[in-house]
Amino acid sequence: MVKKQSNFQLLKIVAMLMIVAHHLVSKNAFNVDTEIVGLTANKLLLQILGNNAFIGNNLFFLISAWFLSSKEEDSINIKYSFSSCVRLERIVLFYSISLLCLSLIFNRGG
Repeated sequence: MVKKQSNFQLLKIVAMLMIVAHHLVSKNAFNVDTEIVGLTANKLLLQILGNNAFIGNNLFFLISAWFLSSKEEDSINIKYSFSSCVRLERIVLFYSISLLCLSLIFNRGG
């Protein structure tokens, strides 16, 4: 039985929030600095959160690799690895085709 490591799961969630905060600050359609009025502490907090996306990205992938590599030796085999890859490929293909269809439907002007 695999022991649940909730502290790593929490760190993975924090890493995801760091990545989302970076996208909020730097990849936004409008400048966040001009939209926030008032205290400069809010602007400073957004800049700190927004500029640390590389840390969040590295943390997310390192923790994901940790969980993938922490399987017991008995459960790791070629059949399990192949079925995991096929399952992941089906999910990625489904979302890719769905997003392509949505973008073709809603982006008729471009």
